[in-house]
Amino acid sequence: MMYLASIFSLLLLPVVGYAAAPSFKQVVGNILVFNQLLVAAIFTITFLVVVWKIVDAWILKGGDPEAIKKGKKTLIIAVIVLVVMSGLWGILGLLISSFGTVIR
Repeated sequence: MMYLASIFSLLLLPVVGYAAAPSFKQVVGNILVFNQLLVAAIFTITFLVVVWKIVDAWILKGGDPEAIKKGKKTLIIAVIVLVVMSGLWGILGLLISSFGTVIR
């Protein structure tokens, strides 16, 4: 719970710096921008896992059929996650543009 409160307070830090009461639009915009950055970070980590699994399964352990089978299973899951994350990224982009928030 304390972790959530600290994240929320960090989201409001730019608004508090201006010494003005934040509007609902600003608070939601800050939350959406934070979520957009979080999705981008998870997307990047997932992409790096995909690249590593390709290298691990087909280059480093190319002769091991069990490693190739495990690598294929991991890659299928990772591709599904990448598709879902790209859809979520698009939805967040749409919400951010509808709230008029500028990503810095």
